[in-house]
Amino acid sequence: MAVASGLDIGRNSTVKRIAVSALDRKTLFLNHLANFAIGRRIGILLLIALLSFLTVYPLAMLLYGSLHSTPPGMPGVLNLDGYAQIFTTSNFLVLANTIGISFAKTIPSKFRSQRRFLPSCWR
Repeated sequence: MAVASGLDIGRNSTVKRIAVSALDRKTLFLNHLANFAIGRRIGILLLIALLSFLTVYPLAMLLYGSLHSTPPGMPGVLNLDGYAQIFTTSNFLVLANTIGISFAKTIPSKFRSQRRFLPSCWR
C-alpha cells in the first residue's frame, strides 16, 4: 500500500476507483467516436480548416499588398496603380519571350515522349 500526499491509494481505494471509472468513461467515449466514424469526420474537418487557413490567409495578404499603395505598416490607400505600371511594352516583350521559350521546350519534349509521332529514323 502506497501513501502519497496523505491519500491512501490502496487496492480498494476510492480515489483509484474514481480514476478507473473516469478512464473507462474516456475509453468508452473514444470507442463511440471510432465506431460511428465521427472522429474521422472531425479530424478531416479540422484538417480542411487548417489547410484552408494556411492557403487563404497568405493569398489574401498578397492581394491586399498588391492593391495597397505603400509598404506594410505605412498609411496609404487601396488603388490599382501597381497593376497599371505592369502593362508596359517591355513587360509584354518579357512575357512573350517567356511563353515562346516554354512552348519551344515543351512541344518537342511532348513529341519525343510519344515515340509514335517521330519518324522511324529518330527512334
